[in-house]
Amino acid sequence: MMYRHNAKKHKRMLLKLFMPEEFSEQDEREKMINAHACRKVYLFMPLIFGIILFLMGLYPFLADTFPSYPMLLLFIFPIAQITIYYLSVRNKF
Repeated sequence: MMYRHNAKKHKRMLLKLFMPEEFSEQDEREKMINAHACRKVYLFMPLIFGIILFLMGLYPFLADTFPSYPMLLLFIFPIAQITIYYLSVRNKF
């Protein structure tokens, strides 16, 4: 319904619904801040991946007491990405 209603104003309203808000830069400064934050996330990913691999090595010792431990570690990865991105953006503004 919303797509049909706004189709006259915005040709790509459906695309805007699925596009993350951080990619809607409007000037060069916002593009620079976004590029810097994305670069920081890419630089921290090997470190976070290494920490997750180390913690995954502890799973055999925790398998009986905490069976959902691997799922928790998988959720750490995107949460870390989002946290690093938004902290970097917040520090630049």
